[in-house]
Amino acid sequence: MNEFKENLKKYKKEPKKAVEIKEKEIYYYVYDENKNKVGKIKSDYEKFQNLWLKGVAVFVLTKDGMLILEKRAATTKLTPNLIDLCSGHRDNKEKGKQTPKRELKEELGIKKKKIKKIKRVEREIPLIFGNDRKFYIQFYVAKTKIKSIKKLQKEEVENIIKVHLQEGFNMIRRGETKFPYKGNEQYFEKLFEEVEKFIEKTNSRKIKGEEK
Repeated sequence: MNEFKENLKKYKKEPKKAVEIKEKEIYYYVYDENKNKVGKIKSDYEKFQNLWLKGVAVFVLTKDGMLILEKRAATTKLTPNLIDLCSGHRDNKEKGKQTPKRELKEELGIKKKKIKKIKRVEREIPLIFGNDRKFYIQFYVAKTKIKSIKKLQKEEVENIIKVHLQEGFNMIRRGETKFPYKGNEQYFEKLFEEVEKFIEKTNSRKIKGEEK
């Protein structure tokens, strides 16, 4: 028994060997023009023809109602140097709010507890970025408890721009962001209306609550 205790003490004092943990492979489902799932590709494979991916984009609002836009890093593979909303692919089997919440944390450092309200405002708008990058984009609005961004994913986001919501809409209309507004005006104008409705609705609830 004493020998066992001595060996146990030695074991506890010995440095532990590092254990190699393999990260779970990230992949994207791909779809045809009718939104039928036709397969999946690895996350580092972006060159494909006539297939669609699914993604999300988030209108991120600060505590004082300002819209946060991203200035993409020059070194990023996707949309370098362009102005963007907080956006990303749907990974693996992610559903609903899982993707936008993950992107908010990864790109802007906004944790779940700092999100006051998040809601999908438009479902799967078909958009083509560049010549061949086809996405069904789900748009969300996230009202946060933050006033400013303190942590950025520097590999993808160079800095942020804070603008009034209407100026953000106008930047998309003028083609100053990555979003292909021209030719998709009907989608975006409906989207802008839905974003405004969501904000008006949540603001009116807040006012009623304050009156009580």
